[in-house]
Amino acid sequence: MLLSSLCVRADMVITEKVEVQARSMTMTVRIKGDKVRMDASPQMSTIVDTSTGDTTTILHASKSYMTLSKAQTDQLRKLKDQTTAANTPAGKPKLVDTGKAEKVGDYNSEIYTLDTPAAHFTFWATKDIPNYAAVKEQLRKFRAVSHSGGASAPDTSGMDGIAAKTQIVTKGQTMAITILSAEEKPIEDSEMAPPSGYTKVSMP
Repeated sequence: MLLSSLCVRADMVITEKVEVQARSMTMTVRIKGDKVRMDASPQMSTIVDTSTGDTTTILHASKSYMTLSKAQTDQLRKLKDQTTAANTPAGKPKLVDTGKAEKVGDYNSEIYTLDTPAAHFTFWATKDIPNYAAVKEQLRKFRAVSHSGGASAPDTSGMDGIAAKTQIVTKGQTMAITILSAEEKPIEDSEMAPPSGYTKVSMP
């Protein structure tokens, strides 16, 4: 049991490629204990403490950061959900297991689809990532707390595995997010906090 607990809490670094039409970028997600950090661009980093619900946004150009409590992010998400719900037909989108399998890079994957009024989603779900169930739960908490979820985000809780690839088709545009690597390796505590010398600012 002790070994299993230690294994689940191992640090994880996930590198993903994000492609939108002809453009592409690399995104890095770090998981250490109850903290998840996402670097979607060189300009900004987001750190979420999933145990407290605190969200810290780091702006590297201005060397500043802002921390929102769970109550503050819940207020923002409520406003977003009300706006989205007002323009979304009733009924929960259904996740469909296509029964098809395909390999994405090194990951054996099963294909799921989901349709919302705004987009068509295709997920390639894999269980080849170490401790995938624990990693999936931490990522779910991250999206929920960081307010990147909400009424517009599809519910993939019924999908057995982590999306090695996600494809979103909306308004004639296609976006794909593909895992390039997922490694268990040590992460310094300093990487899960704003850098030294950065100034804390308040939410406008």
